[in-house]
Amino acid sequence: MRQGTAFFVLLIGLTLGLTACGSPHDNHVVATPTDGSTMSTGRSLAAVSPMPGPVTTRAVTLVEFSLETGIVDGRMAFVGVGGAIDGVVNPDLVVPPGSVVHLTVINGDGMPHDLAVPDLGVQLPMISGAGATSEARFLVEVAHVGTHSYFCTVAGHRQAGMEGRIVVTPLVSSGPP
Repeated sequence: MRQGTAFFVLLIGLTLGLTACGSPHDNHVVATPTDGSTMSTGRSLAAVSPMPGPVTTRAVTLVEFSLETGIVDGRMAFVGVGGAIDGVVNPDLVVPPGSVVHLTVINGDGMPHDLAVPDLGVQLPMISGAGATSEARFLVEVAHVGTHSYFCTVAGHRQAGMEGRIVVTPLVSSGPP
């Protein structure tokens, strides 16, 4: 009987904790530079029903990408590191809706850089010095299906080639339920 009561209390605590996280309309991204300080902007990772009543959660997939800054064929670029994007210049970062994206930028050339995805409310902090890193986690939802530019906001860097795309793919239906 005590185990049942403990489970019930734990379930209520988790429900209240998730409710406090906010709704899917919250906009919260956590971006972290190498010095460990934190900057908050963007989209919440909590997937919680905005309506009063029972809390609704959904499973999310973590998708990770690493990009390194550099000069390729005389142009500034983001170069994919690891996985399917390894060595690809300004790769398309393809993600399904409902994914949490963990994006890491590595400074490979020692110049100051950042990365922004304005359509998704994402802004990574400025990094400088070879080897410095910056990262962000953000949620992409069905409302984000489409193509969104990512680029370096340092004056002239986007024009010099530091621009790619985040492609949020539509969900494919497996047929009638």
